[in-house]
Amino acid sequence: MNRNYSKEHVTELETLPETYTVDMAVKSKDVVLSAVRPHNTERFYSFLSNIDKGIPDKIRITAFETDNGEISTKSILQYDGSSIIYTVFRKDSRTYYGDKIIASCRNNDIFDYYLTTADSQMVPVYWLSI
Repeated sequence: MNRNYSKEHVTELETLPETYTVDMAVKSKDVVLSAVRPHNTERFYSFLSNIDKGIPDKIRITAFETDNGEISTKSILQYDGSSIIYTVFRKDSRTYYGDKIIASCRNNDIFDYYLTTADSQMVPVYWLSI
């Protein structure tokens, strides 16, 4: 039986409070992208390590326009032991399935991470400025 990851992820993301602050996201252990600085980045790297080890894992990534402003994107990145599932929650939520996450460096100080899908799409999932 195939799980409906898209429905599970959307349901989880819909249950977040309407007013969801950076502090709330950090305390919930979300990987947080904000205009000021990222939070819980070690959790993202732990997720990547678990993929390499074949250990199922799931993280929520929340991006904010400003450090205590509006949420720009809510998403879930999950590894089920064989596939990587990425759901981006917006008005038109989308779920992508892939087999690896690759990193790309731009301008020598920003790392972009992409999910490579079965149909060779490169879907951005995370970025980090160093």
